[in-house]
Amino acid sequence: ISGAKLILNISDLWPLSAKELGAINHGRIYSLLERLEQFLYRKAFICTGQSQEIVDYIERKNVGKTYLFRNGVETKRFKQSNFDPRRRNQIVYAGLLGVAQGILSICQNINFKELNVEFHIYGTGAEKEKIISFLEGNNQRGITYHGILTRDEMPDTLSSYGATLIPLIKNIYGAVPSKIYEALAAGLPIIFSGMGEGASIITKTKVGWVNPPGDWALLTDNIVAFLKISNEDYLKLRNSNRDVASQHFDRSRQIAHLSEFLSLKM
Repeated sequence: ISGAKLILNISDLWPLSAKELGAINHGRIYSLLERLEQFLYRKAFICTGQSQEIVDYIERKNVGKTYLFRNGVETKRFKQSNFDPRRRNQIVYAGLLGVAQGILSICQNINFKELNVEFHIYGTGAEKEKIISFLEGNNQRGITYHGILTRDEMPDTLSSYGATLIPLIKNIYGAVPSKIYEALAAGLPIIFSGMGEGASIITKTKVGWVNPPGDWALLTDNIVAFLKISNEDYLKLRNSNRDVASQHFDRSRQIAHLSEFLSLKM
Protein backbone atom coordinates (compact mmCIF):
# COMPACT_ATOMS: atom_id res chain seq x y z
CA ILE A 1 0.00 0.00 0.00
CA SER A 2 2.81 2.41 0.92
CA GLY A 3 4.94 1.47 -2.06
CA ALA A 4 7.85 0.44 0.19
CA LYS A 5 10.15 -2.30 -1.04
CA LEU A 6 9.47 -5.56 0.79
CA ILE A 7 12.43 -7.71 1.85
CA LEU A 8 11.01 -11.10 2.72
CA ASN A 9 13.16 -13.32 4.97
CA ILE A 10 12.37 -17.04 4.80
CA SER A 11 13.53 -19.10 7.78
CA ASP A 12 11.17 -22.04 7.09
CA LEU A 13 9.43 -23.07 3.88
CA TRP A 14 5.72 -22.91 4.59
CA PRO A 15 3.49 -24.65 3.81
CA LEU A 16 6.05 -27.25 2.63
CA SER A 17 7.52 -27.79 6.12
CA ALA A 18 4.04 -28.29 7.60
CA LYS A 19 3.33 -30.98 5.00
CA GLU A 20 6.67 -32.73 5.60
CA LEU A 21 5.98 -32.76 9.35
CA GLY A 22 2.54 -34.29 8.73
CA ALA A 23 0.65 -31.28 10.09
CA ILE A 24 -1.27 -30.75 6.83
CA ASN A 25 -2.16 -32.86 3.79
CA HIS A 26 -1.84 -31.90 0.16
CA GLY A 27 -5.42 -30.74 -0.38
CA ARG A 28 -7.45 -27.61 -0.94
CA ILE A 29 -6.13 -25.78 2.13
CA TYR A 30 -2.55 -26.59 1.17
CA SER A 31 -3.17 -25.28 -2.36
CA LEU A 32 -4.54 -22.03 -0.94
CA LEU A 33 -1.49 -21.63 1.27
CA GLU A 34 0.76 -22.25 -1.73
CA ARG A 35 -1.00 -19.46 -3.62
CA LEU A 36 -0.43 -17.13 -0.67
CA GLU A 37 3.22 -18.19 -0.61
CA GLN A 38 3.58 -17.42 -4.33
CA PHE A 39 1.89 -14.04 -3.86
CA LEU A 40 4.35 -13.05 -1.13
CA TYR A 41 7.34 -14.12 -3.23
CA ARG A 42 6.12 -12.13 -6.22
CA LYS A 43 5.51 -8.98 -4.17
CA ALA A 44 8.91 -9.13 -2.47
CA PHE A 45 11.71 -6.92 -3.79
CA ILE A 46 14.21 -9.46 -2.47
CA CYS A 47 13.68 -12.87 -0.84
CA THR A 48 16.38 -13.80 1.68
CA GLY A 49 16.67 -17.44 2.72
CA GLN A 50 18.41 -18.87 5.78
CA SER A 51 19.69 -21.91 3.89
CA GLN A 52 20.86 -22.67 0.36
CA GLU A 53 17.98 -25.13 -0.03
CA ILE A 54 15.50 -22.33 0.70
CA VAL A 55 17.19 -20.03 -1.83
CA ASP A 56 17.17 -22.78 -4.48
CA TYR A 57 13.49 -23.50 -3.80
CA ILE A 58 12.52 -19.83 -4.21
CA GLU A 59 14.60 -19.47 -7.37
CA ARG A 60 12.72 -22.39 -8.94
CA LYS A 61 9.55 -20.33 -8.49
CA ASN A 62 11.01 -17.66 -10.84
CA VAL A 63 9.94 -14.84 -8.53
CA GLY A 64 12.89 -12.46 -8.70
CA LYS A 65 15.98 -11.71 -6.62
CA THR A 66 17.19 -14.02 -3.84
CA TYR A 67 19.95 -13.78 -1.25
CA LEU A 68 21.44 -16.38 1.11
CA PHE A 69 21.35 -14.92 4.62
CA ARG A 70 22.08 -17.55 7.27
CA ASN A 71 21.11 -16.82 10.87
CA GLY A 72 24.72 -17.66 11.82
CA VAL A 73 26.27 -16.96 15.21
CA GLU A 74 27.80 -14.10 17.18
CA THR A 75 31.33 -15.50 17.23
CA LYS A 76 32.62 -12.74 19.52
CA ARG A 77 30.60 -14.32 22.36
CA PHE A 78 32.72 -17.49 22.07
CA LYS A 79 36.21 -15.99 22.10
CA GLN A 80 37.11 -17.15 25.61
CA SER A 81 37.70 -20.90 25.72
CA ASN A 82 38.03 -22.75 29.02
CA PHE A 83 38.62 -26.16 27.45
CA ASP A 84 40.43 -28.72 29.59
CA PRO A 85 42.11 -31.46 27.46
CA ARG A 86 41.14 -33.99 30.14
CA ARG A 87 37.49 -33.45 29.10
CA ARG A 88 38.06 -34.46 25.49
CA ASN A 89 35.91 -37.58 25.85
CA GLN A 90 32.90 -35.56 27.04
CA ILE A 91 30.31 -35.02 24.30
CA VAL A 92 27.57 -32.41 24.75
CA TYR A 93 24.08 -31.80 23.37
CA ALA A 94 22.43 -28.47 24.16
CA GLY A 95 19.07 -27.67 22.63
CA LEU A 96 15.48 -28.72 22.18
CA LEU A 97 14.58 -32.16 23.49
CA GLY A 98 11.80 -32.80 20.99
CA VAL A 99 10.73 -35.76 18.90
CA ALA A 100 12.52 -34.36 15.83
CA GLN A 101 15.88 -34.38 17.68
CA GLY A 102 15.55 -37.97 18.89
CA ILE A 103 17.78 -37.64 21.95
CA LEU A 104 15.77 -40.33 23.76
CA SER A 105 16.46 -42.83 20.95
CA ILE A 106 20.17 -42.05 21.14
CA CYS A 107 20.15 -42.67 24.90
CA GLN A 108 18.37 -45.97 24.34
CA ASN A 109 20.60 -47.22 21.53
CA ILE A 110 24.10 -45.96 22.38
CA ASN A 111 25.93 -47.08 25.51
CA PHE A 112 28.41 -44.23 25.86
CA LYS A 113 30.17 -45.76 28.85
CA GLU A 114 31.14 -48.79 26.78
CA LEU A 115 32.73 -46.41 24.27
CA ASN A 116 34.68 -44.69 27.06
CA VAL A 117 32.88 -41.38 26.54
CA GLU A 118 30.38 -39.30 28.49
CA PHE A 119 27.24 -37.78 26.98
CA HIS A 120 26.00 -34.59 28.66
CA ILE A 121 22.53 -33.24 27.85
CA TYR A 122 21.13 -29.73 28.33
CA GLY A 123 17.69 -28.52 27.31
CA THR A 124 13.97 -29.07 27.60
CA GLY A 125 11.14 -30.22 25.39
CA ALA A 126 8.54 -32.89 24.77
CA GLU A 127 10.94 -35.78 25.49
CA LYS A 128 12.54 -34.30 28.60
CA GLU A 129 10.61 -36.34 31.18
CA LYS A 130 11.01 -39.56 29.19
CA ILE A 131 14.75 -38.98 29.00
CA ILE A 132 14.99 -38.35 32.74
CA SER A 133 12.90 -41.45 33.45
CA PHE A 134 15.06 -43.59 31.17
CA LEU A 135 18.30 -42.35 32.76
CA GLU A 136 16.97 -43.03 36.26
CA GLY A 137 16.51 -46.67 35.31
CA ASN A 138 19.71 -46.87 33.24
CA ASN A 139 22.32 -44.91 35.15
CA GLN A 140 25.31 -46.90 33.90
CA ARG A 141 25.34 -45.72 30.29
CA GLY A 142 27.60 -42.67 30.67
CA ILE A 143 24.76 -40.17 30.16
CA THR A 144 23.96 -37.15 32.36
CA TYR A 145 21.08 -34.68 32.10
CA HIS A 146 21.91 -31.23 33.51
CA GLY A 147 18.81 -29.10 32.93
CA ILE A 148 18.53 -25.87 30.95
CA LEU A 149 21.31 -23.52 29.82
CA THR A 150 20.69 -19.78 29.65
CA ARG A 151 21.91 -17.80 26.64
CA ASP A 152 24.70 -16.26 28.71
CA GLU A 153 25.85 -19.66 29.98
CA MET A 154 25.95 -21.23 26.52
CA PRO A 155 29.36 -20.03 25.20
CA ASP A 156 31.52 -21.07 28.16
CA THR A 157 29.61 -24.29 28.76
CA LEU A 158 29.84 -25.47 25.15
CA SER A 159 33.52 -24.54 24.86
CA SER A 160 34.39 -26.65 27.91
CA TYR A 161 33.35 -29.93 26.23
CA GLY A 162 35.30 -32.12 23.84
CA ALA A 163 32.73 -32.44 21.03
CA THR A 164 29.03 -32.08 20.31
CA LEU A 165 26.42 -34.50 19.02
CA ILE A 166 23.73 -32.88 16.86
CA PRO A 167 20.89 -35.18 15.77
CA LEU A 168 17.91 -34.63 13.48
CA ILE A 169 15.63 -37.64 12.97
CA LYS A 170 13.80 -36.34 9.90
CA ASN A 171 15.18 -34.04 7.27
CA ILE A 172 13.00 -30.97 6.74
CA TYR A 173 13.82 -29.34 3.43
CA GLY A 174 15.49 -25.99 3.98
CA ALA A 175 16.15 -26.48 7.69
CA VAL A 176 19.68 -26.22 9.13
CA PRO A 177 20.08 -26.68 12.91
CA SER A 178 21.47 -23.42 14.33
CA LYS A 179 23.35 -25.54 16.89
CA ILE A 180 25.88 -26.21 14.12
CA TYR A 181 26.92 -22.56 14.03
CA GLU A 182 27.21 -22.30 17.83
CA ALA A 183 29.25 -25.49 18.01
CA LEU A 184 31.68 -24.19 15.39
CA ALA A 185 32.10 -20.89 17.23
CA ALA A 186 32.88 -22.88 20.39
CA GLY A 187 35.49 -24.89 18.47
CA LEU A 188 33.67 -28.19 18.94
CA PRO A 189 34.13 -31.11 16.55
CA ILE A 190 30.62 -32.06 15.38
CA ILE A 191 29.13 -35.54 15.26
CA PHE A 192 26.04 -34.99 13.10
CA SER A 193 23.32 -37.64 12.99
CA GLY A 194 21.06 -36.46 10.19
CA MET A 195 20.69 -35.58 6.52
CA GLY A 196 20.06 -32.55 4.32
CA GLU A 197 21.96 -29.28 4.20
CA GLY A 198 23.20 -29.66 7.77
CA ALA A 199 25.01 -32.85 6.81
CA SER A 200 26.38 -31.17 3.67
CA ILE A 201 27.83 -28.29 5.70
CA ILE A 202 29.62 -30.72 8.05
CA THR A 203 31.04 -32.71 5.13
CA LYS A 204 32.10 -29.77 2.93
CA THR A 205 33.77 -27.78 5.71
CA LYS A 206 35.38 -30.91 7.24
CA VAL A 207 34.34 -30.00 10.77
CA GLY A 208 33.22 -33.44 11.96
CA TRP A 209 31.49 -36.70 11.14
CA VAL A 210 28.11 -37.53 9.62
CA ASN A 211 25.77 -40.52 9.76
CA PRO A 212 22.17 -41.01 8.55
CA PRO A 213 19.56 -40.72 11.33
CA GLY A 214 18.95 -43.98 13.13
CA ASP A 215 22.16 -45.61 11.88
CA TRP A 216 23.43 -46.54 15.33
CA ALA A 217 26.35 -48.62 14.01
CA LEU A 218 27.75 -45.73 11.97
CA LEU A 219 27.09 -43.26 14.80
CA THR A 220 29.09 -45.54 17.08
CA ASP A 221 31.88 -45.74 14.46
CA ASN A 222 31.95 -41.94 14.21
CA ILE A 223 32.28 -41.54 17.98
CA VAL A 224 35.16 -44.04 17.94
CA ALA A 225 36.75 -42.20 14.98
CA PHE A 226 36.56 -38.95 16.95
CA LEU A 227 38.30 -40.57 19.91
CA LYS A 228 41.08 -42.00 17.72
CA ILE A 229 42.40 -38.75 16.26
CA SER A 230 45.65 -37.60 17.84
CA ASN A 231 45.70 -34.81 20.42
CA GLU A 232 47.58 -32.61 17.93
CA ASP A 233 45.01 -33.15 15.18
CA TYR A 234 42.20 -32.68 17.67
CA LEU A 235 43.45 -29.24 18.74
CA LYS A 236 43.94 -28.29 15.08
CA LEU A 237 40.32 -29.30 14.40
CA ARG A 238 39.06 -27.10 17.24
CA ASN A 239 40.96 -24.11 15.90
CA SER A 240 39.87 -24.85 12.33
CA ASN A 241 36.22 -25.03 13.37
CA ARG A 242 36.45 -21.61 15.01
CA ASP A 243 37.94 -20.26 11.78
CA VAL A 244 35.07 -21.75 9.76
CA ALA A 245 32.56 -20.05 12.06
CA SER A 246 34.35 -16.70 11.81
CA GLN A 247 34.85 -16.77 8.03
CA HIS A 248 31.53 -18.24 6.87
CA PHE A 249 28.89 -17.96 9.60
CA ASP A 250 29.71 -14.86 11.66
CA ARG A 251 26.49 -12.87 12.04
CA SER A 252 28.08 -9.40 12.01
CA ARG A 253 29.89 -10.21 8.74
CA GLN A 254 26.70 -11.50 7.18
CA ILE A 255 24.80 -8.36 8.19
CA ALA A 256 27.54 -6.20 6.64
CA HIS A 257 27.43 -8.23 3.41
CA LEU A 258 23.62 -8.01 3.30
CA SER A 259 23.79 -4.26 3.83
CA GLU A 260 26.25 -3.94 0.95
CA PHE A 261 24.06 -6.13 -1.27
CA LEU A 262 20.94 -4.07 -0.52
CA SER A 263 22.79 -0.82 -1.16
CA LEU A 264 23.72 -2.02 -4.64
CA LYS A 265 20.23 -3.32 -5.44
CA MET A 266 18.29 -0.32 -4.12
